[in-house]
Amino acid sequence: MNFLYKFLMLGSLYIAIAGGFILLIRQLMNQLKNSQVIIYKLWFIFIVGFIVIFISPLLYLPENPLINLKTNLMTLPTIAVFRSQTAPYLSYSEIIVNFLGLISVYLFLVLLVKYFSFRHKLRQNSEQKNNQLFISPLISAPLAFGTIKPKIYIPISFEQAFTQSQQKLLIAHEQTHCDRKDPLILILFEILTRLFWFHPVIYLLNKRMKKDQELSCDESVLIKHNKRLEYSKLLLTLNQSPINLPKTELYCSSTSLLKERIMKIKNLNNHSIINNFLSHLIIISTACGLLITTSSLANKVKTVNNGEIKKPEANIRIIQENNAVKSPPKPSTPQMITNPKTPMPNTVPNPPMSPPNKMMAIIPLSQPKPHYPRKAALAKISGYVDVQYEINPQGNVDNIKVINSEPAKVFDKQAVSSVKLYKFKPIAKKTTIQQRIKFNI
Repeated sequence: MNFLYKFLMLGSLYIAIAGGFILLIRQLMNQLKNSQVIIYKLWFIFIVGFIVIFISPLLYLPENPLINLKTNLMTLPTIAVFRSQTAPYLSYSEIIVNFLGLISVYLFLVLLVKYFSFRHKLRQNSEQKNNQLFISPLISAPLAFGTIKPKIYIPISFEQAFTQSQQKLLIAHEQTHCDRKDPLILILFEILTRLFWFHPVIYLLNKRMKKDQELSCDESVLIKHNKRLEYSKLLLTLNQSPINLPKTELYCSSTSLLKERIMKIKNLNNHSIINNFLSHLIIISTACGLLITTSSLANKVKTVNNGEIKKPEANIRIIQENNAVKSPPKPSTPQMITNPKTPMPNTVPNPPMSPPNKMMAIIPLSQPKPHYPRKAALAKISGYVDVQYEINPQGNVDNIKVINSEPAKVFDKQAVSSVKLYKFKPIAKKTTIQQRIKFNI
C-alpha cells in the first residue's frame, strides 16, 4: 500500500508538473520554428526525469561519513503499541488507491501480453535478409520493432511495390528509428499510459511524443538524403495505398501521421546557427528545470509514509565502550509511546558521551508504528516481537528477521511490515540493529 501510494502520487505529480512544462516548452520551440530533431529531445528528458524520481533515493550517499566501528550490533529503544491502535478497516483513500492500482496492473499486464505475443508472431513469420532486415508476410509496409536491439521488418512485396530510391528512403526512415531507440521510447510511453490511465495529461503527452518522433525522423532522413520532393511523393503514395499493419502501438512505422508530415516537409527550412544555438539553450534550461523538479519530488520519496510527511525523531545515540555496545540502563531507556492519552515517562539525561571515535549516531527519519492485530485485540492478547535488521549506508532497512516473539507468530507480520518502512539518516557503515516492539492491551 505504501509503495503503491507513493508511486501513483509522485508519478501523477511529475506527469502533471513536468508534462505541462514540456508541452509549454514544445509549443514555444514550434513557434520559434526550431529543429524537430532538437524538439524531440524533450521527451528523452521527460523519461529520464521520471526514472530519477524513484532511483535517486537508492543513490543517496551520506553527507557526513562517520568512523567505522569494530562491532556493528546495536540495540534501539523499545517501541510500545497499544490496543487503541488496532488495525482499521480500509479507508476511502485506500480503497481508491487499491482500485486505481489494480486497474493499472491489469492494463500493464495486458500490454506485456500484447507485446510478447506480437514479438512471437513476427519471429515465427519472418525470414532474415541481413543483419537488421527481416521479411514478414504479416505486414504491407516497413516498421521498426524491438527494445534493446530493434529490427526493421519489411513486407514480401517490398521490392515490387517501391522503386529502389523509395526503398532506400523507407529503410533510412526505419533505420533512424532504430538508431535512436525510438521503439523503446514508444513502449515506455505506452507503459506510462497504462500505469497512469486515470491521468488525462499522459494521453496528451503520448500523442505529442509520437508526432514529434515521426517529424524528427523525417527531418533526419532529409538532412542525410536531401530528397524532399521524392520523399513527399512517397508519403503521399503511402497515404493513398491500402496498408495492412497489426493493430498495436508497439512499433514505429513510416505510415503514421502522413498528411501532417507532408505539410511539415513542405514548410521545412534550413535552420540558422542562431536558431540552433537558441534551441539548444532552451533544451538545457528545460533539463535544469526538470532536474530541480525531480530533486524536489525525489526528496519526498525519502520521507513520504502512507501519504504523510514525518518530522525527524529525536536523535538516538548508541555508545560503544571496550569494543562492545552496551544498552543504557533500564531507568534511562526511553519508550516511544504512540498512544496520545498515555503520558510520556520522565526521561533520565543521557550518559556521558564517549570520545567521537567511539560514537555512532542512529537518527530515525521515519518509524511508522505497527497496527495492533484485530484478532489479538479482540482476544485481549499482549506480547512482543524482537526483530533484527540492518541499516544500510543509505539509511534503508534490509534483512529483517524475527529473532523472538511472544506469543509466537501472533504479532510477527505487523512488526515486520512496520520495520520495512523505517528510514534512518545515512550512516557510514552497514549496522545491525536489534529492537523490541511491545503490544500492550
